Amino acid sequence: MMTRQEEQLFRLNCYSNNRICGNEKHYRYDANGERIIKKSELGETQYVSANYIVRNKTVISKHIFAGNQRVASTVSMKDNCGTVSEKNTMYFHPDHLGSSSYVTDKKGNFFEMIEYLPYGETLYDEAATVDKTEFRFTSKEQDAETGLYYHGARYRDARTGVWLSVDPILESYLEGEPNEGIYSSINLNLYHYAGNNPVAYNDPTGMWGEDYHLGHADANNNWDYGTVQVGQDAGFSESEAIEISRACNQVDIDHDPTKKEEQHYHFNTNNDMSDSHWRDHSTSDTELDSRIILSRAHYANAVKLYKKGQALEKNAKNYYDILMAESYKKSGLRELGTGAHPLQDVSAHSDDMVIVLFGHWSHYGPGSGGSDTDNVQVRPNVKIQSDIRTYNYFKEFRKEVGLDQ
Repeated sequence: MMTRQEEQLFRLNCYSNNRICGNEKHYRYDANGERIIKKSELGETQYVSANYIVRNKTVISKHIFAGNQRVASTVSMKDNCGTVSEKNTMYFHPDHLGSSSYVTDKKGNFFEMIEYLPYGETLYDEAATVDKTEFRFTSKEQDAETGLYYHGARYRDARTGVWLSVDPILESYLEGEPNEGIYSSINLNLYHYAGNNPVAYNDPTGMWGEDYHLGHADANNNWDYGTVQVGQDAGFSESEAIEISRACNQVDIDHDPTKKEEQHYHFNTNNDMSDSHWRDHSTSDTELDSRIILSRAHYANAVKLYKKGQALEKNAKNYYDILMAESYKKSGLRELGTGAHPLQDVSAHSDDMVIVLFGHWSHYGPGSGGSDTDNVQVRPNVKIQSDIRTYNYFKEFRKEVGLDQ
């Protein structure tokens, strides 16, 4: 056994020679806190971007996303001469949480099938080769070195079902937001995952969850308001409504309302901002409203994708055709959810609740910082208006694709 001094010298020698000693793991992060390098006894992984990853300088994986959902990955090998040759392409067929449940190759042949316990621990894993995907539960990477899932803000242990560090939203929770902050008992446990309801929710970044755009469940997991509840009222199953609501909520992540170039999903940016009396020339809640325009565009895509899935399902000749049909229908539901978000924001961010500040559209409201503009408890009329808009939007879709007569 080494003395403490000998162990320190051993480690120093490892560091000076850029080696990994024993079971040590080294991680490096960029200024935004995103992991960019992972070193372990298995080698080095460089995360150039979410779409491009290099392992041990020879294995290159490229990833294709539809929104934030990983749909395909191509793995290539680089030889000593620098020649890159494609080794395999994998297509992911996710469940309602986005988990990699069934994986096929580019010919549609079986590659891997995975089943999970509620918090993401692997229950069953069958693969056609020794190669397996590392992007598994909710499409997150599971580190082979530790077995932990990396979500961006935090690491999570699927066996225990909790995070390894506290939720970075703590300061906001103390102020009572979001999701009722410390006034909701579930938020008092800063290590809990997805409200202790991982079958219905997921946490893509490791930070706080969602409210109206996703939906709200009471202590008995009954949906009492929000997109999920309205979706079920309109005729969708709970799993379909959850699929729609996740896409609806994802808009706030993909199109940051604080960024000027992405505010057209949340505010009516077609109003005349150069006019100090722009409200007198308001185009809100009309065909000229930027949110209405975006909503209708996503609605058209939703109908197109869902109908394509229905056609494939009707003429399916094998299991692969059935999987593709389900994939198209799910994509249609996600497009429907994306279109629901700007439609809901027509009520939440109405002209009387926003201002133009330094050329940016901003909230203001009865609460500090304007945060109450989206609070359905403070502004119950917003909930009613959004419910009606969303319900009619969903019913129109169901009728157009033949789900309702």
